[in-house]
Amino acid sequence: MKKAINLILTTAILFTLSGCYSMYQLDPASRTEQELVHDLHSGDGVTLRYFDELDYTDIEYEEIYWQSNDRLAVGPTEPWYAGVLYLSEEEADRLWDEYEWEECEFPDIEMYDIEVPQTDSNLWCSSDDFNQYIADQAVQVIDIAFNGDVLVFYLKVY
Repeated sequence: MKKAINLILTTAILFTLSGCYSMYQLDPASRTEQELVHDLHSGDGVTLRYFDELDYTDIEYEEIYWQSNDRLAVGPTEPWYAGVLYLSEEEADRLWDEYEWEECEFPDIEMYDIEVPQTDSNLWCSSDDFNQYIADQAVQVIDIAFNGDVLVFYLKVY
């Protein structure tokens, strides 16, 4: 008897759920496409906690994420961060001395509202040790490049 009741309840729940899903699929007007959003953060008082231990004079970064107004949409909402960190002269010198840097190409980072200074004329370097130091702040380092004055970064929140 219990098996029959469980079977009936399970069938009823599955039937109800499939009906809701079918109605959602049949009404394309109720669905919205995800939109790429990039919020610019710059100026006094703006911080990004992954760089709290560094002495910098300014930061500009974009918080990049997919947004949907669809109440049934599921998926990751963790943002990406792309930007420029302007270091103090003392901090830039400290980073050069403390980490081993290797020459690299300027990273392929798409920034929407930020201009990176002198991307073609400067020597850009990368450091696995420095990247690990930033990654230890609970963020995935996609790319970080340093030219002696600024750090250009592309990070993904877990």
